[in-house]
Amino acid sequence: MKPIEILVVEDNQTMRLGIVENLKREGYPVRDFENGEDAWKDFQKKATALVITDLKMQPIDGMELLQRIKNFRPESEVLMISAFGTIEVAVKAMQVGAADFITKPFSAEELRI
Repeated sequence: MKPIEILVVEDNQTMRLGIVENLKREGYPVRDFENGEDAWKDFQKKATALVITDLKMQPIDGMELLQRIKNFRPESEVLMISAFGTIEVAVKAMQVGAADFITKPFSAEELRI
């Protein structure tokens, strides 16, 4: 069975490349972007089953990206990551449709799919 393709959206290059490297090591094809706007444009052309996105980004933040993805393709799963995770933000993300909310820093094990 072919592994699902994953879209990674993270403005911190070091964090993004670390996530991408770990996912590729697990055999997943990955597309990555440093901002929500570019990721959204790409997602509209080629939607993925799973998106891993940071919360705090410009010009489109992770919450806005989550809302757009769930409106465009509700069956896509979105995993939110953030160094600024509060219970309130995590609850809001889950209410909008996030599959999970992970606070930074996190281990590769926490991202294991």
